[in-house]
Amino acid sequence: MKTIQTLLATLLCLFTFGAQSQNDFKLPEGYNEERPNAKIELDFDGDGAKDLAIAYSDEEGASKIAVYFASKWAVDKTYYSFSWGNHTTYKLSFSNNSLYIDLGDDYGYVFTSFKFTYDSDLINFRLMNYSTTEYMLHPRVLLSSKNLNLQSGEYSIDGGSKKIGPQYFINLSDIEDNAYLLKD
Repeated sequence: MKTIQTLLATLLCLFTFGAQSQNDFKLPEGYNEERPNAKIELDFDGDGAKDLAIAYSDEEGASKIAVYFASKWAVDKTYYSFSWGNHTTYKLSFSNNSLYIDLGDDYGYVFTSFKFTYDSDLINFRLMNYSTTEYMLHPRVLLSSKNLNLQSGEYSIDGGSKKIGPQYFINLSDIEDNAYLLKD
């Protein structure tokens, strides 16, 4: 009997510790599993705790991106988020310290991609590359393409390229304020 009590006490401690070590992120208002979305939960910043990125359509159909760093959430319950157009397909991936966000539509008409790389000095992701392409459906013809590489300062529109001058640094926290660089 003593062995069973010891085993149960040990299991209770393990489950309690495991539950406390997990992050209980409060998902953004407007997030709904029933609408198009994508979610990735990994350790983005190398602190050993799982972080979270989600892309989703809100109730009006607007595309929203939210990124939670466990260390930031634990301190002040805040996260980074921004809106970007109206998309219906979402893909998130993470490799080589970079978060990739791909947005599209059900018809293959518009594709938008972001590449963010984690910056440990800022404790934030920095936008490194942005691209968007638009197609006409019938016949399938490329209407426009834009690519902005914030590392090199290269900017191209429909195949023509130019330098945008000094490198811009856009973080998750200020992407909407700098949308004019990406959309124009």
